[in-house]
Amino acid sequence: MNSVGAVAAVTTPVEPPRDPLWERQWALSSNPGIGIDLLNAWSFSRGAGVVVAVVDSGIVSHSEFKGRLLPGYDFVSDPDVAGDGDGRDANPRDEGNYVDADFLRRTGLDGQCAVSDSDWHGTHVVGIIAAAIDRRGTVGVAPESRVLPVRVTGRCGGTERDLVDALRWAAGLEVAGAPVNLHPAAVVNLSLGAARPCTPRLQSVIDELSELEVIVVAAAGNENVDASTSTPANCMGTVTVTATGDLGQRAGYANFGYWVDLAAPGGEGGSSILSTVDRGLSIPEGEGYGGLNGTSMAAPHVSGVIALARAIAPGVSRIELIELLLSSLDPFQQDPQTLGCSVPNICGLGFLNATRFLTAVDARINPKVESDLPATLQVGTEVPFQMTVGGETTSVTVVTGSICEARDSVLAGLARGVCILRYSLDGDGETTPASSRTGEVSVRIVGLNPELVATSPKRMTVGARTLVSVTSTSEGARTITTKTPKVCSASPTGKIRALKVGTCVVRIKTTPTSLYEAGSATVTIKVRR
Repeated sequence: MNSVGAVAAVTTPVEPPRDPLWERQWALSSNPGIGIDLLNAWSFSRGAGVVVAVVDSGIVSHSEFKGRLLPGYDFVSDPDVAGDGDGRDANPRDEGNYVDADFLRRTGLDGQCAVSDSDWHGTHVVGIIAAAIDRRGTVGVAPESRVLPVRVTGRCGGTERDLVDALRWAAGLEVAGAPVNLHPAAVVNLSLGAARPCTPRLQSVIDELSELEVIVVAAAGNENVDASTSTPANCMGTVTVTATGDLGQRAGYANFGYWVDLAAPGGEGGSSILSTVDRGLSIPEGEGYGGLNGTSMAAPHVSGVIALARAIAPGVSRIELIELLLSSLDPFQQDPQTLGCSVPNICGLGFLNATRFLTAVDARINPKVESDLPATLQVGTEVPFQMTVGGETTSVTVVTGSICEARDSVLAGLARGVCILRYSLDGDGETTPASSRTGEVSVRIVGLNPELVATSPKRMTVGARTLVSVTSTSEGARTITTKTPKVCSASPTGKIRALKVGTCVVRIKTTPTSLYEAGSATVTIKVRR
């Protein structure tokens, strides 16, 4: 299997990283249809903790991945192809995929691949996904994600058998002869391909990963042909990605057609995708940075953005996350090519936009609740209402049944207090099979205003006594007090005694009940000698 990608809402503003090569990473810019608008997406997530398996040529040591590389595995069975002197082993190190004439003569692979230098393909893909923000070099799409390196290709490619086992292992499934993978991937990046149909064996393992909610992202291929001829891009269940250049147009090498889901930056000509590599032309010599072009470079942009989303939405189903991705794409730049991205069904549904996707995911997990419910409602009254969550009509149940009731979208106030309504927006059994959006809203139910009447004599003489008569529609407890204690006294039962000349002011209060608010009234009595 030959490796694809040979060379040739309102968000919180995020400060650009100070990594020295950031300004040259045009693919991450906010230029519509050209860059993926990454900075604003980082206000939602940087992919913290999400495991992305890069099933590729392995990886070399690089400071950009320090502390975030998980124990991987080398599934290359052929020692000559692996270049490490043995078959499968627990070291996914990229030994270099260079090909020289001696290798071709010795292996009999002359005609299957050409003489070439090592391109450090897997390390380059990892850097696009996960290079750190560290003021060193480049920056990855998901700089806080974790990488699971799984080696399946070497000198002159790889085999489907090795790929199938590698995919199973990456997802945490058992593979004979390999240790258990303790860090199953949430996203698998496949920047590789071969010109053949998707075989039943390969389709079966991708189906297994889909059942485990793993999202598989595949490069469309670099042969400038219909992507239906390239596997694994032509397998059902993959997110298939083609490539655009720095003008937002389909790269001349990029495969196209109905099987493509979306496009992302892959570079073209001198405007390549800059990422992590090794400086060696054959075997590893030390870390560096370099440019490659290919749908292999486009796919990890998508994988990285999915990792950003998975970090904040671990419970959203694989199907729904893919649907949110494909419904939040940018329109393509005008592309004059006969098979340009402007033509329907050439480059998929649109161009990757990280911020629009993360905004949609955030709205999914934190849906906007809208209703025309009033802030307050009086006991004994009712009001019709509507409520939506994320634009979808939701069912409502009453938590505080003694305070209010809701029937047929009509809310009725029964008693004073806080009416709590619980809303629930369930999945439809397909796009959100295991999720629902629930929450609570409240309406304050206010009581009726009591009719409180207090009567007393208008005048009294010093030393005289009288009684305040009180009637009320509320059954709340009454308190009777004087506001002028030097002029008169008042007992709880309403007995008033005049003490000195002046104006006697008596206040009567009733406490709130389930139906009535608190009430108050005052009476004034002139006290004379």
